[in-house]
Amino acid sequence: MKVMWITNIVIGSIHQKLFGRESNGLWMDALLQEFISTKEHELVIVTTGRNKKYIYLEEENVKYYILPGGNPVEYDHAKKDHIQDWERLLTKEAPDIIQVWGSEFTQGLAALKAKPTIPSVLFIQGLLASIAKYYEAGIEHHELKKNITLRDMIKGDSVLAQKRKFLKNSKYEKEMLRISGNIISENIWTNANCKAIIPDLNIHSCPLSINETFKNYRWSYETSEPYTIMCNASGYPLKGLHMILKALALVKRTYPNVKLVVPGNPMISNRNIKSRLKKSGYMKYIEGLIDKLDLMDHIEFTGPLTPDNMAKTMSKVNVFVLSSALENHSSTLKEAMMVGTPCIASNVGGIPEYATHEDIALLYRFEEYELLAEYIKMIFEDPQLANRLSQNALKAVHTLHDDGMIYKTITDIYMNIMHDNKIN
Repeated sequence: MKVMWITNIVIGSIHQKLFGRESNGLWMDALLQEFISTKEHELVIVTTGRNKKYIYLEEENVKYYILPGGNPVEYDHAKKDHIQDWERLLTKEAPDIIQVWGSEFTQGLAALKAKPTIPSVLFIQGLLASIAKYYEAGIEHHELKKNITLRDMIKGDSVLAQKRKFLKNSKYEKEMLRISGNIISENIWTNANCKAIIPDLNIHSCPLSINETFKNYRWSYETSEPYTIMCNASGYPLKGLHMILKALALVKRTYPNVKLVVPGNPMISNRNIKSRLKKSGYMKYIEGLIDKLDLMDHIEFTGPLTPDNMAKTMSKVNVFVLSSALENHSSTLKEAMMVGTPCIASNVGGIPEYATHEDIALLYRFEEYELLAEYIKMIFEDPQLANRLSQNALKAVHTLHDDGMIYKTITDIYMNIMHDNKIN
């Protein structure tokens, strides 16, 4: 079987070759390694970029392509040249099935429109209409407008403008769902929302893979750094960094040495003009909140982390917090569970379907940062609670992610879709 993956980012060997480091598509890279190790099927991985010509690499029975036309976020699926690029590639490679990783961008739509007769499936990573609904993440409109920056105005990229883009692009997502007719989903939340868009979708169940690196580290209460919190909330409002900051200010009253570790690029700018010009409205809002709550000495922005550094950091903190206003499924939460770090998570989307309250994690309503603060303090103060959450999370995530189970499940899904397509 020849499988074509269409991805939103560069992954695998080609990312290492182009950028000299691992990609941040941890879930895709994990499954990719299983395809490579089994050598049962051919895999073709395609994305788009700002390159003027095709970029191609073949390694370990995997073919990688980066088509011209712009990064996925800026790709024009309706452009005639782009459709023709996909027609040529699909004719050349002749995959038995196409899997589109995520419906957020439209390079997958261009491929599906180019050869709609090839069986296909979308692995749902996020749903645009649902994301738009929660995108402001509890920030009041006057705050969003007050914090619009010059960069936002030049790029047309304020938080409110981003929300409008998600709503606009949801119609393309609907078209992808209609053409393919198949999705791979992790949970009932995703199923319900997809069926609300296309009622007669064929739904296939399979969890995302977790990078094996996270099995190499193990959290323990005794070796964790006291009064430390890790999150994955930098970047944009939906991830809820502003809510963690409000909780952090409350925790600081009891634990003045508390520290929040935030992976990703700093949300605090330098004082030079160039840095200020690059500042987004959300970044400006976060800076203002940090100053207002006097948290500058309580936050560490790590910069982008490799999987190994991410796992290592998870193993050293007291608690991991997922603070999103919406999550379909959170790979980062499962990675923290795999390490055994005690977890607190917002009770949103598909999270409560595998992270049950008071058993595997402590769950709270996204906007109730007061309760989040209380849960953080409970884990700081109660080794028995922390250890119970850690052990239960480890058992749960290993049950969900038995070695080889995800690879077998997803290849069986491919076979079933191809079989059904022949019958129809």
